[in-house]
Amino acid sequence: MGIIAIILGISGIIFGWFPVIQYVAFALSILGIILSAIGLKKSGTTGKGKGSAIAGLVLCVIATVLSGIGVFICTAATAGAVAKTPGVLQDLQNAAGTLKDTADTLETAKNALDSLTN
Repeated sequence: MGIIAIILGISGIIFGWFPVIQYVAFALSILGIILSAIGLKKSGTTGKGKGSAIAGLVLCVIATVLSGIGVFICTAATAGAVAKTPGVLQDLQNAAGTLKDTADTLETAKNALDSLTN
């Protein structure tokens, strides 16, 4: 478990700097923390692998913090850009309305087909 956590921690630190990929790095870092905890628990009973579990835990905590900061910055920048772009919110609301109308039309067509087949 410790070796896998080390790999996840190193990959989280590396990929935590890239926009969009940092969301995956954040999730993998949290998974690495969980695996490190499992490795630490198992090392208490077997006495082996405690060092790699601790190293994986440290790397995954660092990766989680770095990728978490990146996720926050990317999300804040995207939200700021959307909020400052004129008409984007209205366009999104129009698109949502169009999708709802399409769903209603498909539901009506399904009901019509069901009534024909019965």
